This record gives sequence, structure tokens and C-alpha cells, in this order.
Amino acid sequence: MAVIIQSPATPDEVPTANPLEGLDINVSMPTPEVRMVNAGALEEYETWFGWSSLLGAAAVGFAVPCVQSLQSSPNVTLIFVTLVFGGLFGLAARRAIRLRTKIKNESNTYKMRLKGGEGLVRSQLGGPQP
Repeated sequence: MAVIIQSPATPDEVPTANPLEGLDINVSMPTPEVRMVNAGALEEYETWFGWSSLLGAAAVGFAVPCVQSLQSSPNVTLIFVTLVFGGLFGLAARRAIRLRTKIKNESNTYKMRLKGGEGLVRSQLGGPQP
């Protein structure tokens, strides 16, 4: 005589009612936009932004001891160096801001069209729709 041992049913084998039956789900996705900019102008902007950061740090680095020296005896060299670095920082920051404005004004924005297929969402830039 053979004894058959039956294991308890797994949750997938137990028939249950679908709790989401009759529920409508709508998924809304915003249309992605891509901003295209001139790479050469962007590189120049990043260079001037970096220089302005370094010069600003140098100006503040010299400004602190300059202010501290004003309490006892003013150091003319320290004041001069602080003003030079501050002026160079101002020029570099001004150039970076102008380049940023130029890049923003000359950029083109493209809306991407999304299409679904085989469970994936594919994106397509500007080209014709098949």
C-alpha cells in the first residue's frame, strides 16, 4: 500500500477573487523635453564659471586677513591683492553670466514622442512617426 502525502497548496494554487477587478487605472506621463545647446559655447561657459569660482575663493581668502589687519595696522599689499582678485572675480563672473544668457537664448528645445510596444516605452527624437 502506497501512501500519498499531499503538500499544502501554495498561495498561487488557491483560487481567490481578484481584488482589483473592475478598477480602472490610467497612467499619465509628461512629454519629456530635451534642450540642445552649442557644445563650444557650453565649454567656454564652464571654463569661465570655473575661473570665477577660483578667483572668488581667492578674493575671499585674502579679504579675511585684510579685514583682520585693518583692526591693528592696515596692510596696503593685502588690500591691493584683495582688490585685484575681487576685480578679476567680477570680470570672470560677468563673462560667465553673459555666456550663460547667450547659451539659454540660442538653445533649442525638442519634445520627445513616446510610444509603447512589447511592454517597453521607447522614445524618439523629432523624426517621422512610423
